[in-house]
Amino acid sequence: MRVLKDVIDQILAVSTNEALNAELKGIQYDIGFTAPENMPIQWNLTSEALQDHIPNPAESDETLEILSIFSTMPKEEIRKATQQY
Repeated sequence: MRVLKDVIDQILAVSTNEALNAELKGIQYDIGFTAPENMPIQWNLTSEALQDHIPNPAESDETLEILSIFSTMPKEEIRKATQQY
């Protein structure tokens, strides 16, 4: 099972988007106070933050890397999926 705190740490290591990083750090802080049965809420909040701050996943290698970390999909697969629309 993936640990959201670790996923956010990996994203923060590659992200240069200050607004996204601040939101992810807030979610990461809240994880410490979240009951295990409510962790899906934190995953959803992380997904929403990524959607808000990365409207075009294929805009750069950085955004592809961030979404690859979150989704576990290879960057090329994400690029192909976003080109369909």
